Order: sequence, then C-alpha cells, then structure tokens
Amino acid sequence: MLDSLISLDNTSASTSTLSNDAGMKLDSMISTLNVSDGRRFLFGGTKSGTAPMSNFEDGAQTALNTAFTAEFGMGPDDASASSITADQMTDFLDGAFAGEFDDANWAANWSGASDATRSSMISTSETITTSISANETAMRKIAMAYSMVSEFATSSLADETLQVIVSKAQSLLGEGIAGLTEMGAQIGSAEARITAVNDMMSQASDNTDTKLSTLESVDPAEAKTKVDLLTTQIEMSYSLTSQMLKLSIINYV
Repeated sequence: MLDSLISLDNTSASTSTLSNDAGMKLDSMISTLNVSDGRRFLFGGTKSGTAPMSNFEDGAQTALNTAFTAEFGMGPDDASASSITADQMTDFLDGAFAGEFDDANWAANWSGASDATRSSMISTSETITTSISANETAMRKIAMAYSMVSEFATSSLADETLQVIVSKAQSLLGEGIAGLTEMGAQIGSAEARITAVNDMMSQASDNTDTKLSTLESVDPAEAKTKVDLLTTQIEMSYSLTSQMLKLSIINYV
C-alpha cells in the first residue's frame, strides 16, 4: 500500500486503482482483527465473546462521508470538489475526519472491543498479557489511512488537494506499521516466555513422575492432585502458545 501511495501519478485510472486497493486493504484489516481461535476473538480485549470490528459499510463509511459533506457542502465525487483547496483538506483531515476515530466514534462505528486486554497465568507465580485490543492506536491510524484514501481520493480533486490525502495516508501508515511492529515484539517476548515455561513444566512433570515411582510412602490422592494440577498448567500454557502464534497483526498492512 505504501508503494502504491508513493507511485501515484494523479491520473484518473491510478487514483481509482489506489482507492479500490485501499478499500480492499481496509476490509482485509477488519477481517484480520475479527480472527478467532475457535473459542474467543483474539483482538476483542476482555470482550472476547463477539467479533470486535464492525463492517465498514455498517456505519463508519456513512459517518465519514457525512463528515466530508458537512465540511465541504458536497461529496468527494462531485465535480465541484475540484474547488477544495489543499489547506481546506488539511484542516478537514486533522479536524472533523480525525474526530471520527476518537474513543466515542471508534466505539460507535468501528469497534466493540474493550480497551482492557486479557491476562493469563502461565505458571503458579507468573501472569502475562495474552491478547491485543482492536482499539490500539496503531489500528486506528491504519484504518484512518485506508479509509481516507478509499473514500476521498477521487479524480474530482485538484492534484495538490489529492496529494494532501496521499501524504497524510503515507504518514499514518508509517506510524501504524511502527506501532504494529512494537506490538509484534511484545507478542514475541510473551511467546518466548510461554515456551520457556512449557519446557520448565514438562521437565517438572517428568521429575514428578520419577519421584512418585520411587517413593514408598506417598498419599496417592495427594500425588494425583499435584500431577493433575501440573498437567492442567502445561495444557493451558500450550494453548496460550497456539493463541499467541495466531496474533499475526502485521499481515494485512
């Protein structure tokens, strides 16, 4: 997408192609943020029982175009849109358009996720964060970039006005990707920690089995309880590893 923005030559054909590409990228992003491991939605935060993201056409698209019409008195495809100046477009993107991604509007039109993320116990003494919220700033910036291009980058605009949209989208995508990269590093760190705990618990389980087989005086009920608890912790840790591997949040950029 960044390459497409950089190479835009302001012809009607390339503008249309770019707008369509941005729309498909936005749909792909929403689909990715609605991924489930079969039991919960991974980007829902603590509200993991339902898909966090709404379809763009179900509210956000109308809200954005309504804001554009309210600002300029016309739609982005109107021939009169050629009169919109670069400064006016800058004011709109930094003002009314950006306001469509604040907490209230994001919750109303884009996301039903919670800001809070899930934490999971991976051992008897250690808890880590094992989810990401679709409400993260990086997600919003990428949604802003894709939606401003898909909805407002039309051949009706003057070249310098269109360039304002392109430049703003480039900046937002760069910032969003940087944010995703940082979150990816955090996920990698958590995954590595889960793997280490898995190894430790597997070794502990082996040691426990060995000791139980050699002890002559042992309470069978107590021993079974300890082994069952350890087994449950191992299974939970393996499950968390699987979930973390599915958090491929940068694939849609």
